Amino acid sequence: MIKKLVAFLIVAFLVYSPSIQAQNQKVEVFNIEMGKVVKDTPSTSAIQKEAKIYLKSINGIYKKLNPLPPKGIIVRIPLIPPLKVQNQWIHTLADEMNIIFPAGGNPYVMIYDDENNTYFFTIESHLKTNRMSKYLGITLKKGDT
Repeated sequence: MIKKLVAFLIVAFLVYSPSIQAQNQKVEVFNIEMGKVVKDTPSTSAIQKEAKIYLKSINGIYKKLNPLPPKGIIVRIPLIPPLKVQNQWIHTLADEMNIIFPAGGNPYVMIYDDENNTYFFTIESHLKTNRMSKYLGITLKKGDT
């Protein structure tokens, strides 16, 4: 009986361990017009590296009144491990980011600070979307999503 209890506790610890959960986090692709997640895929080191590039390319605050477009795609990426985002607008440790690919516009990012405040940032216009498209297995064309 004690052996079974110990074995159960070990298995439960492994299943609910934060490192195991982090590896199981999914990248979600949300279609804005449809209002639902149309694809999810495991987060990979390539996606994490690309997400870091997007965060480092922040070059301004997104200033449109309504930051969510009527059409396009939002890609939610859990950041494993959380990344330090530090620029003239924000200093935080982000554990998740969203890349918004509006139909007919350039992509931009949404992140939360430590207090769950939402921030929208523009990114460098030369940033290529083809790598992210390839990693996610979807079509993302800058300015034509």
